[in-house]
Amino acid sequence: MTISNSNILEIEFKFEYGTGYKLSSQTFLEENENYLQLDTIFMPVQKVDFKIENVYDNANNITERVFLDIWTNGSISPSEALTSAAQITIDLFTLLIENKDIKKINKLEPKTRSISIEPYTNIAIEELQLSVSVQLS
Repeated sequence: MTISNSNILEIEFKFEYGTGYKLSSQTFLEENENYLQLDTIFMPVQKVDFKIENVYDNANNITERVFLDIWTNGSISPSEALTSAAQITIDLFTLLIENKDIKKINKLEPKTRSISIEPYTNIAIEELQLSVSVQLS
């Protein structure tokens, strides 16, 4: 924007809370025509790194230890991000466990396939008397 004269400019912002990615056409503001809608990204986690380390005990058994480094944009703490991600994963697999007893699917009755008994459908390729230059692909 360019303002050539000495004018007063008033700007009003509206912020939404959300998760994931939201297109401007998916916003739910009541006053849509008064505001410039923008595509939004609600992703506070900027980077995640992990390291797996072997741990040996006195009996020479090997276990593993995982180190997570989580960087966020400051809107939530790394601990909150980890807790939220773990809860989303648990909820996803809980849905799979709860739906293990799916209603029985109606079994389709097998259709009987008709076998053609016409004489020209079961001819050996040698009997077709094709020239040698014919290429089959």
